[in-house]
Amino acid sequence: MKSPYILLAAAILLVSAHALGICFGWYETTGWYDTFTHFLGGVWVALALFHFLKLKKVPLLIAALAAFLLWEGFEFLLAAYIRHAYGVSVGLQPGALDTISDIVAGTAGAMTASLSDVFAEKS
Repeated sequence: MKSPYILLAAAILLVSAHALGICFGWYETTGWYDTFTHFLGGVWVALALFHFLKLKKVPLLIAALAAFLLWEGFEFLLAAYIRHAYGVSVGLQPGALDTISDIVAGTAGAMTASLSDVFAEKS
């Protein structure tokens, strides 16, 4: 990555997409929107791992996958805590299929970002 501004731009895009999805209800009304934002999250995670830890290719993908698993585990535990402590169900974890698709989408985003880095190295 030639510039940290790419990492910043990806973060702004990700946060903006998430905020717009919440404000306009796109997570609930558009079936692919959650997958799209997890894909963008995967791109950002890969860029951050490359920029800060200088990880590339397979180590980058393994670290990214670990990050996605930790995040989805955190969402599951947070939703369970809120449900238990307050008796309120939050939409963080609609089910196992959603969790799996979130992990797959994030991994696909990380793979896309890592492939773009491989091509950038050769040029």
